[in-house]
Amino acid sequence: MLFTMMMVLNLLFIKKLKIINKNKAKHKLIFFLINIITIAVITFFYIKFQFTILKKYFEIDESTNGGIIITLMAIILLNSLLNIFIIKIYIKKISKSSEIELIGKE
Repeated sequence: MLFTMMMVLNLLFIKKLKIINKNKAKHKLIFFLINIITIAVITFFYIKFQFTILKKYFEIDESTNGGIIITLMAIILLNSLLNIFIIKIYIKKISKSSEIELIGKE
């Protein structure tokens, strides 16, 4: 399920790259690495705070099916939202052109 979500976000990113005509392997690789890093960071923070979230407030044990499903859904949802935000920022950054347009008489 997590792999499917990564692929969907990568395909969305590739589609955005084609729109701005910057379909380079370098950008695809950087975004794929960003995906992996965000999954690791979100998983780390979720595991760190899951005791407070699941056990204290919702009284759900992680070893049950409900706890595992809630954990996976929270990680996937947070990862998707963060990656969509990163897509917008990254596309905006690479779409800026460094060309100087000269206005004047020829």
